[in-house]
Amino acid sequence: MNSDDDQLDARLRGLIGTLDARAGFESRVMERVDALATRADNREDLRAQFERRRDWLRRRLAREAWTNGLMIAGIGAAAGALVWRFAPEIRHWWLIGDPAAALDPLQLGGFSYLVLFGILWPLLRNLPLLR
Repeated sequence: MNSDDDQLDARLRGLIGTLDARAGFESRVMERVDALATRADNREDLRAQFERRRDWLRRRLAREAWTNGLMIAGIGAAAGALVWRFAPEIRHWWLIGDPAAALDPLQLGGFSYLVLFGILWPLLRNLPLLR
């Protein structure tokens, strides 16, 4: 029980120990309030800074969206090239030698792109071009 009281005392000292309760407290508070009022005159400058920051952030996010889109396109092109390169092997694995039901590499690549598009749709719909 005594250690709990000591811990509470230490926490309260940490919270209240920095309070300024000397004489003239009200006048110091009023000086701070007046200083805030003079800073309020600079609201237009703050608003302009905010707008510049928002424009910069919008441009950065658009650049990142384009980068992500190009990365997705590169992954898709690599997947298409792999499917095109290994189309006979994939066709053989898939169909186990049934030549009547054989897919041509373009159809297989198209299916691959559809699957890739379905997987990456959540990223693609955030691109600025699709809004």
